[in-house]
Amino acid sequence: MSSKEQKVEKALIRNLDDTLPEIKSIIENYYDLGNVVDLRKLDIGETNFNYYATLEKWGIKQRYFVQLFSSVKTLEKLEYELNLRQYFMSRDNTLLKCALHANTKNGCFAVECQCTQNGHVRYLCVFDFIEGTTYDYDQWAFGKMNDTMIKGMARGIAYYHISGY
Repeated sequence: MSSKEQKVEKALIRNLDDTLPEIKSIIENYYDLGNVVDLRKLDIGETNFNYYATLEKWGIKQRYFVQLFSSVKTLEKLEYELNLRQYFMSRDNTLLKCALHANTKNGCFAVECQCTQNGHVRYLCVFDFIEGTTYDYDQWAFGKMNDTMIKGMARGIAYYHISGY
């Protein structure tokens, strides 16, 4: 199967107790988004691993939301969920705009992570991080925000991912 035909890349997660080094490596090796300059695990969700990442490419820093989905999330459910978000994103009328995923270097939509500690398969996705929203007008705001607001938005995105499908 050629890279264009495959849906996911494949990687290993060896240590679920300290996933930061392996998640950083997966992002840098499988995505063309730049080098990870900051990666934080968020204490949100009991079965998903959620991260807040800052990457730098060509001197420009960009924020992303990264999720290593629960092992109960099947590839079919994930693909359906991402396609649904893409559909609503194109309609420009929904809060699903926060959840647009980035493709890997080979055009795949996720990285399949075999967790060697317990044998479970999890899927990792990197999502564009939109820095805020103005709920009064149902529009997204792309301006600069302080750290407290960014953490609050990351928490909101994480809750959406946990309960969104």
